[in-house]
Amino acid sequence: SLSLSLSYACLKTELLRSVFFFEIGLCGGGNANMQGVFLHVMADTLGSVGVIISALCIKYFDLMRADPVCSLMISILIFLSTIPLLQQSSRALLLRSPDSVMEVLPAALAQVRAIDGVLGYQDPHFWEHTSSTTCGTIHIVISPTAYEQRTLQAVTQALHHCHIQQLAIQIESETSVRKRGSMNGTSHAALYLSNLYETELREVKSV
Repeated sequence: SLSLSLSYACLKTELLRSVFFFEIGLCGGGNANMQGVFLHVMADTLGSVGVIISALCIKYFDLMRADPVCSLMISILIFLSTIPLLQQSSRALLLRSPDSVMEVLPAALAQVRAIDGVLGYQDPHFWEHTSSTTCGTIHIVISPTAYEQRTLQAVTQALHHCHIQQLAIQIESETSVRKRGSMNGTSHAALYLSNLYETELREVKSV
């Protein structure tokens, strides 16, 4: 029949497109847009397969229910295949910390706290910008005798193993913190430094 012939032609085209996207690595290269393109092509391919199967069932077995059944099965498969993409996109939109970072982050923050001259850290925030890029910010308070550039290099090295591609580190001396706090009240400076000393992992997990 005409519909069956057209379906065969569409299937060949979609298979070629699928192979093309697969070979150039766009189906799993970490780019959500390209993964969406690949899933769209696969949905078209499954649609052609469904039309062929339902047409054969109707032609040779007179199974009129084959068409809606194939359509339902294809819809379920497409929906299930998009769940990982939706999860990945939602993590990026919600600025959630990747699991790979959270697994090694406690040890890395412990190394930061142990760096000579570091009095504490505040507001550690790490989030997934894209599927292949993780960003992070952290505020470090150092003693007046510590070298800022040396501390910056040490903190960067400590957080390097967290697979953070873009990291912003703010370094401030204790003297500067106390001076800034004295402008707003002595109790504010003391409270701020106390929070630095008592920073816990739950601050990171709440990101």
